Amino acid sequence: MTTPNFDKLFNAASLEMLAAFERSSSGNRPDEIGAPREKQFKNFLKDWLPEKYGISKGYVLNTEKEVSRECDLVIFSSETSPKFFFDKDLDVRFFPKNEVYSTFEIKSTLNEKELNDAIDKIHSVKTISSHRSQWLFGDNEWQDQDVKLAEYEEEEKYWGRSKKRYVNNEDYKDYKLKTKKTIEIYSETFCGIFAYKGGRKLSLDSLRSILIKLDNPPDIVVVLNKGLLIKVDDFTIRRLRSIIEKKAHYHINDFDIFVQKIQMVGLERRFEYLVLENNDEKVNLMYFYIFLIDFLNEFKKCPDSYTSDIISVWKQG
Repeated sequence: MTTPNFDKLFNAASLEMLAAFERSSSGNRPDEIGAPREKQFKNFLKDWLPEKYGISKGYVLNTEKEVSRECDLVIFSSETSPKFFFDKDLDVRFFPKNEVYSTFEIKSTLNEKELNDAIDKIHSVKTISSHRSQWLFGDNEWQDQDVKLAEYEEEEKYWGRSKKRYVNNEDYKDYKLKTKKTIEIYSETFCGIFAYKGGRKLSLDSLRSILIKLDNPPDIVVVLNKGLLIKVDDFTIRRLRSIIEKKAHYHINDFDIFVQKIQMVGLERRFEYLVLENNDEKVNLMYFYIFLIDFLNEFKKCPDSYTSDIISVWKQG
């Protein structure tokens, strides 16, 4: 009995996407060329992502009455996201920011003009949708903290308000404080660019030099026939290490991540990208998929944003 080959898993998917790219090249109008390619990318994600993730296009909005530019593709919670249809026939919607996992701009060929358009759209999403949340560990996960405390006695009321005694440095004593461990969950909207082909004048290295200067750069850029650019941060380092060393890494401690981040980025707080250059489309498609699915599995929705808040703010006036 022949054993299935997992390594060839993405062959069919990449061939379908490339076939759609070639078929649509015979079109005369921009919509005849771009629409089939956009549809094929959406079909790939619909086939490969779990059912709880919806795929559509539309606008991201928040409780400050801000709205992004139209996104080519929005990955959202199909279980909880309200159906705010902008155009039901074309499945274009409005999405509250806490329902959005990811957005992508889809390009046939990534040249300078298309890149600038994608950057502007991603910037419009990042500026209104970023949020990070502190989440508690389990009941048995505790950490010790060194604190200095000083006790003061409340003095008599003064014009209806309590008057506090001044605390001197010698009043402070050292204590050990035990608190529940917390972790900052990666919950920024994951924004990217997916292009079937790269422009002749735009290499991955030149693309990197442009992106690292931006305030809100994409998290990932996929140029199917050239490779990927992946933003370096704690999230991606955990996955990059296994790719670079070509072996599984189940546990990577915080210090190892810190050291590797220093090696990639330096001590400055700036953006940096890892360039994965590869002209094999099926490999690039697989890398893109695994980074996306890992992010989606770690994403936590913003806990203090509700659909009623969206309605109440936009209803004003």
